[in-house]
Amino acid sequence: MIERTKCFLLSFVSAFFLLSLIVMAAVLWVKPVSRPQSAPSPSVPPYLPQAEDSFTILLSERSSDDTPLFFLLIGFQPHRGQIPFAVFPPELSLSVENSQTLREQYKNGGICAVRDALSEQLSAPIDHWAEISEADFSELIDLFAPVSLNLPQSFQYKQGDLSVTLQPGLQSIDGAKALHLMSAPWGSSQAQQRFLEELVEKWLYQYLRIVQTNQSQDYFQKMVNKMETDLSILDYSSYHPMLLFLSRLSRQPLSCYRLSTPIPAKGSLLLSEKEAHLLSKVFSS
Repeated sequence: MIERTKCFLLSFVSAFFLLSLIVMAAVLWVKPVSRPQSAPSPSVPPYLPQAEDSFTILLSERSSDDTPLFFLLIGFQPHRGQIPFAVFPPELSLSVENSQTLREQYKNGGICAVRDALSEQLSAPIDHWAEISEADFSELIDLFAPVSLNLPQSFQYKQGDLSVTLQPGLQSIDGAKALHLMSAPWGSSQAQQRFLEELVEKWLYQYLRIVQTNQSQDYFQKMVNKMETDLSILDYSSYHPMLLFLSRLSRQPLSCYRLSTPIPAKGSLLLSEKEAHLLSKVFSS
Protein backbone atom coordinates (compact mmCIF):
# COMPACT_ATOMS: atom_id res chain seq x y z
CA MET A 1 0.00 0.00 0.00
CA ILE A 2 2.81 2.40 0.92
CA GLU A 3 4.72 1.49 -2.24
CA ARG A 4 1.65 2.24 -4.39
CA THR A 5 1.24 5.64 -2.72
CA LYS A 6 4.92 6.50 -3.37
CA CYS A 7 4.58 5.53 -7.03
CA PHE A 8 1.45 7.61 -7.43
CA LEU A 9 3.07 10.71 -5.89
CA LEU A 10 6.21 10.27 -7.97
CA SER A 11 4.17 9.92 -11.16
CA PHE A 12 2.06 12.96 -10.29
CA VAL A 13 5.11 15.17 -9.57
CA SER A 14 6.85 14.01 -12.74
CA ALA A 15 3.78 14.70 -14.88
CA PHE A 16 3.31 18.16 -13.34
CA PHE A 17 6.99 19.00 -13.92
CA LEU A 18 6.82 17.85 -17.55
CA LEU A 19 3.66 19.88 -18.16
CA SER A 20 5.34 22.97 -16.69
CA LEU A 21 8.29 22.57 -19.06
CA ILE A 22 5.95 22.31 -22.05
CA VAL A 23 4.11 25.50 -21.05
CA MET A 24 7.37 27.40 -20.53
CA ALA A 25 8.68 26.28 -23.93
CA ALA A 26 5.48 27.44 -25.61
CA VAL A 27 5.72 30.84 -23.98
CA LEU A 28 9.39 31.29 -24.92
CA TRP A 29 9.32 29.93 -28.46
CA VAL A 30 6.01 31.20 -29.85
CA LYS A 31 6.36 34.79 -31.11
CA PRO A 32 3.74 37.17 -29.78
CA VAL A 33 1.28 38.43 -32.35
CA SER A 34 1.82 42.17 -32.77
CA ARG A 35 -1.23 44.33 -33.28
CA PRO A 36 -1.24 46.30 -36.49
CA GLN A 37 -0.55 49.97 -35.82
CA SER A 38 -2.76 52.52 -37.48
CA ALA A 39 -0.95 54.60 -40.03
CA PRO A 40 -0.41 58.20 -38.93
CA SER A 41 -2.80 60.64 -40.57
CA PRO A 42 -1.09 62.60 -43.30
CA SER A 43 -0.25 66.12 -42.16
CA VAL A 44 -1.76 68.96 -44.17
CA PRO A 45 1.05 71.11 -45.58
CA PRO A 46 0.91 74.76 -44.54
CA TYR A 47 -0.63 77.14 -47.05
CA LEU A 48 1.93 79.24 -48.92
CA PRO A 49 0.42 82.35 -50.52
CA GLN A 50 0.91 82.58 -54.26
CA ALA A 51 0.04 85.32 -56.74
CA GLU A 52 -1.91 82.83 -58.85
CA ASP A 53 -4.28 82.23 -55.91
CA SER A 54 -5.53 85.82 -56.12
CA PHE A 55 -8.89 86.67 -57.59
CA THR A 56 -11.02 89.77 -58.11
CA ILE A 57 -14.80 89.92 -58.10
CA LEU A 58 -17.21 92.63 -59.21
CA LEU A 59 -20.49 92.78 -57.30
CA SER A 60 -23.51 94.91 -58.11
CA GLU A 61 -26.53 95.64 -55.96
CA ARG A 62 -29.65 96.39 -57.94
CA SER A 63 -32.91 98.01 -56.91
CA SER A 64 -36.41 96.60 -57.33
CA ASP A 65 -36.62 98.12 -60.83
CA ASP A 66 -33.34 96.40 -61.83
CA THR A 67 -31.22 99.55 -61.89
CA PRO A 68 -27.77 99.34 -60.24
CA LEU A 69 -27.33 101.08 -56.89
CA PHE A 70 -23.56 100.64 -56.65
CA PHE A 71 -20.71 98.51 -57.95
CA LEU A 72 -18.23 96.87 -55.58
CA LEU A 73 -14.80 95.67 -56.73
CA ILE A 74 -12.98 93.34 -54.28
CA GLY A 75 -9.53 91.83 -54.71
CA PHE A 76 -8.31 88.88 -52.60
CA GLN A 77 -4.51 88.98 -52.70
CA PRO A 78 -2.85 86.49 -50.32
CA HIS A 79 0.69 87.11 -51.64
CA ARG A 80 0.31 90.75 -50.59
CA GLY A 81 -1.72 90.02 -47.48
CA GLN A 82 -4.37 92.45 -48.70
CA ILE A 83 -8.06 92.65 -49.57
CA PRO A 84 -8.48 95.96 -51.41
CA PHE A 85 -11.97 97.08 -52.34
CA ALA A 86 -13.58 100.08 -54.01
CA VAL A 87 -17.21 101.18 -54.27
CA PHE A 88 -18.13 102.82 -57.57
CA PRO A 89 -21.30 104.89 -58.04
CA PRO A 90 -23.39 104.12 -61.14
CA GLU A 91 -22.77 107.69 -62.37
CA LEU A 92 -19.05 107.00 -62.87
CA SER A 93 -17.58 107.33 -66.39
CA LEU A 94 -14.31 105.48 -66.85
CA SER A 95 -12.61 107.79 -69.34
CA VAL A 96 -13.16 110.60 -71.81
CA GLU A 97 -13.02 108.06 -74.65
CA ASN A 98 -15.46 105.74 -72.87
CA SER A 99 -17.92 108.40 -71.75
CA GLN A 100 -20.74 106.00 -70.91
CA THR A 101 -21.49 105.81 -67.20
CA LEU A 102 -21.46 102.47 -65.43
CA ARG A 103 -25.24 102.73 -65.27
CA GLU A 104 -25.41 103.04 -69.05
CA GLN A 105 -22.91 100.20 -69.48
CA TYR A 106 -25.10 98.04 -67.25
CA LYS A 107 -28.27 99.00 -69.16
CA ASN A 108 -26.69 98.01 -72.48
CA GLY A 109 -24.92 94.79 -71.48
CA GLY A 110 -25.55 93.91 -67.83
CA ILE A 111 -22.95 93.21 -65.19
CA CYS A 112 -20.61 91.52 -67.67
CA ALA A 113 -20.39 94.70 -69.77
CA VAL A 114 -19.41 96.69 -66.66
CA ARG A 115 -16.87 94.01 -65.74
CA ASP A 116 -15.25 94.11 -69.17
CA ALA A 117 -15.13 97.92 -69.24
CA LEU A 118 -13.57 98.13 -65.76
CA SER A 119 -11.09 95.37 -66.54
CA GLU A 120 -9.96 97.12 -69.72
CA GLN A 121 -9.70 100.56 -68.13
CA LEU A 122 -7.78 99.33 -65.08
CA SER A 123 -5.68 96.79 -67.04
CA ALA A 124 -6.58 94.28 -64.32
CA PRO A 125 -8.39 90.95 -64.73
CA ILE A 126 -11.76 90.58 -63.00
CA ASP A 127 -12.25 86.87 -62.44
CA HIS A 128 -15.83 86.70 -61.17
CA TRP A 129 -19.04 88.69 -61.12
CA ALA A 130 -22.12 88.68 -58.89
CA GLU A 131 -25.43 90.51 -58.71
CA ILE A 132 -27.69 90.81 -55.72
CA SER A 133 -31.02 92.48 -55.08
CA GLU A 134 -31.66 95.00 -52.31
CA ALA A 135 -33.70 92.48 -50.31
CA ASP A 136 -31.09 89.73 -50.63
CA PHE A 137 -28.27 92.11 -49.69
CA SER A 138 -30.25 92.99 -46.56
CA GLU A 139 -30.57 89.27 -45.75
CA LEU A 140 -26.87 88.79 -46.43
CA ILE A 141 -26.04 91.33 -43.71
CA ASP A 142 -28.34 89.50 -41.28
CA LEU A 143 -26.72 86.19 -42.26
CA PHE A 144 -23.54 87.17 -40.37
CA ALA A 145 -24.46 89.70 -37.69
CA PRO A 146 -25.47 93.36 -37.38
CA VAL A 147 -22.62 95.81 -37.97
CA SER A 148 -21.80 98.86 -35.85
CA LEU A 149 -21.57 102.16 -37.74
CA ASN A 150 -21.25 105.81 -36.76
CA LEU A 151 -24.10 107.81 -38.29
CA PRO A 152 -23.30 111.49 -38.92
CA GLN A 153 -26.94 112.54 -38.69
CA SER A 154 -30.35 111.27 -37.62
CA PHE A 155 -32.57 109.30 -39.99
CA GLN A 156 -36.27 108.53 -39.92
CA TYR A 157 -38.12 105.84 -41.81
CA LYS A 158 -41.34 103.87 -41.66
CA GLN A 159 -41.38 100.22 -40.62
CA GLY A 160 -44.96 99.08 -41.04
CA ASP A 161 -47.09 101.42 -38.97
CA LEU A 162 -44.12 102.47 -36.83
CA SER A 163 -41.88 105.48 -37.33
CA VAL A 164 -38.24 104.60 -36.59
CA THR A 165 -35.59 107.20 -35.75
CA LEU A 166 -31.88 106.46 -35.85
CA GLN A 167 -29.90 108.96 -33.79
CA PRO A 168 -26.43 110.25 -34.71
CA GLY A 169 -23.53 108.25 -33.31
CA LEU A 170 -22.76 104.56 -33.03
CA GLN A 171 -25.66 102.39 -34.16
CA SER A 172 -26.15 98.65 -34.63
CA ILE A 173 -27.19 98.28 -38.26
CA ASP A 174 -29.05 95.13 -39.30
CA GLY A 175 -30.26 94.30 -42.78
CA ALA A 176 -33.55 96.22 -42.52
CA LYS A 177 -31.85 99.40 -41.29
CA ALA A 178 -29.15 99.11 -43.97
CA LEU A 179 -31.85 98.80 -46.63
CA HIS A 180 -33.50 102.04 -45.50
CA LEU A 181 -30.20 103.91 -45.07
CA MET A 182 -29.02 103.04 -48.58
CA SER A 183 -32.03 104.88 -50.03
CA ALA A 184 -32.30 107.59 -47.36
CA PRO A 185 -31.72 111.30 -48.12
CA TRP A 186 -28.15 111.85 -46.93
CA GLY A 187 -27.85 115.45 -47.98
CA SER A 188 -24.85 114.69 -50.18
CA SER A 189 -23.79 111.86 -52.47
CA GLN A 190 -20.38 111.93 -50.78
CA ALA A 191 -21.87 111.10 -47.36
CA GLN A 192 -23.92 108.26 -48.82
CA GLN A 193 -20.81 106.90 -50.57
CA ARG A 194 -18.87 106.89 -47.28
CA PHE A 195 -21.72 105.03 -45.59
CA LEU A 196 -21.66 102.35 -48.30
CA GLU A 197 -17.88 101.99 -47.99
CA GLU A 198 -18.04 101.58 -44.20
CA LEU A 199 -20.97 99.15 -44.48
CA VAL A 200 -19.08 97.01 -47.01
CA GLU A 201 -15.91 97.05 -44.90
CA LYS A 202 -17.76 95.87 -41.78
CA TRP A 203 -19.62 93.22 -43.81
CA LEU A 204 -16.36 91.86 -45.26
CA TYR A 205 -14.82 91.82 -41.78
CA GLN A 206 -17.75 89.76 -40.50
CA TYR A 207 -17.28 87.31 -43.36
CA LEU A 208 -13.56 86.87 -42.56
CA ARG A 209 -14.57 85.88 -39.03
CA ILE A 210 -16.97 83.26 -40.42
CA VAL A 211 -14.18 81.83 -42.61
CA GLN A 212 -12.41 80.62 -39.45
CA THR A 213 -15.40 78.60 -38.20
CA ASN A 214 -16.81 75.17 -39.01
CA GLN A 215 -19.79 76.84 -40.68
CA SER A 216 -17.59 78.44 -43.34
CA GLN A 217 -18.71 76.21 -46.21
CA ASP A 218 -22.37 76.49 -45.23
CA TYR A 219 -22.18 80.29 -45.21
CA PHE A 220 -20.36 80.30 -48.56
CA GLN A 221 -23.17 78.26 -50.09
CA LYS A 222 -25.84 80.53 -48.61
CA MET A 223 -24.10 83.59 -50.05
CA VAL A 224 -23.80 82.03 -53.49
CA ASN A 225 -27.46 81.00 -53.41
CA LYS A 226 -28.58 84.59 -52.75
CA MET A 227 -26.71 85.93 -55.78
CA GLU A 228 -26.70 85.64 -59.51
CA THR A 229 -23.05 84.80 -60.03
CA ASP A 230 -20.56 82.69 -61.92
CA LEU A 231 -19.27 81.39 -58.57
CA SER A 232 -20.51 78.01 -57.33
CA ILE A 233 -20.12 75.87 -54.22
CA LEU A 234 -17.45 73.95 -56.14
CA ASP A 235 -15.20 77.02 -55.88
CA TYR A 236 -15.17 76.77 -52.09
CA SER A 237 -12.39 74.17 -51.84
CA SER A 238 -10.20 76.20 -54.22
CA TYR A 239 -10.54 79.52 -52.41
CA HIS A 240 -10.97 78.54 -48.76
CA PRO A 241 -7.25 77.97 -47.88
CA MET A 242 -6.42 81.41 -49.28
CA LEU A 243 -9.34 83.10 -47.49
CA LEU A 244 -8.42 81.35 -44.24
CA PHE A 245 -4.85 82.61 -44.58
CA LEU A 246 -6.03 86.20 -45.07
CA SER A 247 -8.49 85.97 -42.16
CA ARG A 248 -5.71 84.92 -39.76
CA LEU A 249 -3.30 87.75 -40.51
CA SER A 250 -2.37 89.75 -37.43
CA ARG A 251 -3.01 93.03 -39.22
CA GLN A 252 -6.25 94.04 -40.91
CA PRO A 253 -6.04 93.03 -44.60
CA LEU A 254 -9.04 95.13 -45.68
CA SER A 255 -8.34 98.48 -47.32
CA CYS A 256 -10.82 100.80 -49.02
CA TYR A 257 -9.74 102.87 -52.02
CA ARG A 258 -11.91 105.97 -52.27
CA LEU A 259 -12.45 108.21 -55.26
CA SER A 260 -10.88 111.59 -54.59
CA THR A 261 -13.19 113.47 -56.97
CA PRO A 262 -16.38 114.69 -55.24
CA ILE A 263 -19.43 112.75 -56.34
CA PRO A 264 -22.01 115.12 -57.88
CA ALA A 265 -25.64 114.93 -56.80
CA LYS A 266 -26.62 114.87 -60.47
CA GLY A 267 -24.76 114.16 -63.66
CA SER A 268 -21.76 111.91 -64.21
CA LEU A 269 -18.38 111.56 -62.54
CA LEU A 270 -15.22 111.07 -64.58
CA LEU A 271 -12.52 108.69 -63.32
CA SER A 272 -9.26 110.64 -63.50
CA GLU A 273 -6.11 109.19 -65.07
CA LYS A 274 -4.39 109.38 -61.68
CA GLU A 275 -7.16 107.39 -59.99
CA ALA A 276 -7.27 104.87 -62.84
CA HIS A 277 -3.49 104.35 -62.53
CA LEU A 278 -3.74 103.87 -58.75
CA LEU A 279 -6.64 101.41 -59.03
CA SER A 280 -4.79 99.53 -61.77
CA LYS A 281 -1.77 99.18 -59.48
CA VAL A 282 -3.93 98.08 -56.54
CA PHE A 283 -6.07 95.48 -58.31
CA SER A 284 -3.42 94.02 -60.64
CA SER A 285 -2.28 90.76 -59.01
